[in-house]
Amino acid sequence: MCLYCVRRIQIFTSVRFCFQLFGTALLVSCIFAIIDKNNNSPDQGVAPVMIGLVVFIIGATFGFNCGYAINPARDLGPRIFTAMAGWGSGVFT
Repeated sequence: MCLYCVRRIQIFTSVRFCFQLFGTALLVSCIFAIIDKNNNSPDQGVAPVMIGLVVFIIGATFGFNCGYAINPARDLGPRIFTAMAGWGSGVFT
């Protein structure tokens, strides 16, 4: 068994929110750039691969501090619900 024992990096909730906001905006703008017909768009078979690579790269770069949360529709709603259900602000950390 191998344990990686280091002190956890403390990142404020507002900074995490900004990372999620920027990651989501980056994802949406990259998807729009890939599928835009006025742009030099790739072939139909290559576009899903490029979108998958964009999701992977954004997740690999921003996922260390916010847990790969680049889809607010999937991630933010359950967090707000559990915060209102009684778990408090701990769901946003």
